[in-house]
Amino acid sequence: MYLKSIEILGFKSFADRTRIELKTGINGVIGPNGCGKSNIMEAIRWCIGEMSWKSLRSDSMVSVIFAGTARRAPMNLCEVTLTFDNAQSLLPVQYSEVQVARRLFRSGESEYYLNKTQCRLRDVRELFLDTGIGNDGYAIIDQGQVDFMVKSKPEERRALFEEAAGVAKYKAKRTEALRKLDRVEIDLGRLQDSLSLINEQIKKLDADARKAQLFKKYKEELGSLEAGSILREVGQLDAALSSERARLTPLAEQLAELKTRIGGDEARLAALNLERTSQQAQVIEVNGLISEAKIETAQLEERARSADVQTADTNVQLDEGRKRLVEDERRAETMAPVIESARQALEEASRRADAAKADLERFAAEFESFSAER
Repeated sequence: MYLKSIEILGFKSFADRTRIELKTGINGVIGPNGCGKSNIMEAIRWCIGEMSWKSLRSDSMVSVIFAGTARRAPMNLCEVTLTFDNAQSLLPVQYSEVQVARRLFRSGESEYYLNKTQCRLRDVRELFLDTGIGNDGYAIIDQGQVDFMVKSKPEERRALFEEAAGVAKYKAKRTEALRKLDRVEIDLGRLQDSLSLINEQIKKLDADARKAQLFKKYKEELGSLEAGSILREVGQLDAALSSERARLTPLAEQLAELKTRIGGDEARLAALNLERTSQQAQVIEVNGLISEAKIETAQLEERARSADVQTADTNVQLDEGRKRLVEDERRAETMAPVIESARQALEEASRRADAAKADLERFAAEFESFSAER
C-alpha cells in the first residue's frame, strides 16, 4: 500500500486546486522556504483526522482555509483528498484504490468522505488502525520528532513499537470496548432505576387494580339492587296505573258525552256564524247607503248655503242699485237747469259758428277776387 496522489484545494497557501502524483519508492518535495512544503505534510495529517490546530501551526481550525491576498479573495472552504493504492488489501475495504477526503467550511462544519461517500471521523481512524498511518502513527514524522524519539523514555517509545507491531489497533479496540462497558454499566444503573420506578408503578397499579375490582363488584351489586328497586317501582306504578284507568273510565264516558254535546253546539254555532255573516253583509250594504245619503245631504246643504250666500249678495247689490238710482234721479233733477243753460249756450255757439262760417266764406270770396285782380 502506498499514497498515490494528493489533491489540495483552499488549504493554507494552496488557493488553486493542486494535484500531486506520487510513485512507489521514495518521493521528495524540494523548494525554497515558504513555498508550502510543510503545508503538504500538514494537509495529509489534517485529512486523516488531525484535530489539533496547534499541530497545524494555526490560530484556529478555520485558519487553515485560504485567507486571501491583496489580489485574491478569501475562500469559504478547503478540501484535501488522499488516494491510496490498496492492491494488497491492507486497508479493510474491498477496493483496490481508496480515497479519503476531508472538507472544512468557514462556518466550522467539517465533512469526511470515503470513496466519495460521507462518513464519520471515527470511520477514518478505524480504517488506518494497524497501518502506521494516523495522528500518532510512525508513518508521518514531523520536524523535531526524530530527536523526540531518540530522547524519549521507553514508555513513550512503546507507543510507536505497539503501532508498528499492530498492537495499537487492539488497544484502541480495547479502549473502545471499555468505554462501551462503562456506558453499559451506566445504562444498567439507569435500567435499575427504571426497574425500581416500574416496580413502584406496578405496586400502585396492583392497588388500583384491586380497587377497580372492588369497584366493579360493588357496581354490579349496586346495579342488581337498583334493578330490583326499579322493578318494585314499576310494579307499584302498574298498580297505580290500573287504579287510575278504572277511575278514569266513567270520566272518559262523560268526556265522550261532552264531546257529543260540544259537536252539536259547534254545528249550531256554525249556523249562527253563517247567519251573522249574512246579517253583517246586509249591515255593510245599509251602512254604504247611509254613507251615500249622508254625502248627498252634505252636498245639498252646501248648495243651500251657497244659494243663501248668493241671495244675500244679490239683496245687497239690489239695495245698492236702488240707492244709486235714487242718487242718480236726484242728480238728474239738480242737473236739469244746467243742461238747459248748456243747451241754450250750445245753440248760441251754433249761431256764432254759422256767422263765422259765413264771414269766412265771404272773406275767402274777397281773397279770391283780390287775388284775381293782382
